[in-house]
Amino acid sequence: MCFIVGACQEVNTRVLQSIIRAKLIEAEKEIKKSTGFLEKRGKMIDTTTTGYCGFGCALAIVISYTANKSILWAILHGLLSWLYVIYAAITY
Repeated sequence: MCFIVGACQEVNTRVLQSIIRAKLIEAEKEIKKSTGFLEKRGKMIDTTTTGYCGFGCALAIVISYTANKSILWAILHGLLSWLYVIYAAITY
């Protein structure tokens, strides 16, 4: 039990400030994860398309499958991504 009211209030204030600071840091990390950004060694990294098929890849797959009806060709053209999309735009 604290005998000095001012000292107890100061300790409680410090504890609350440290808890709030920790919660804010945790919330900031969650926001960065949910928006597709990750902080690594002080640098912001966009993780929205890391390891996934981007728009050009998806577009190439759809165009290829529609034209050829072949999953293997669609996968190959998906790897070529925008190159195949431009080729398809010129030739079709």
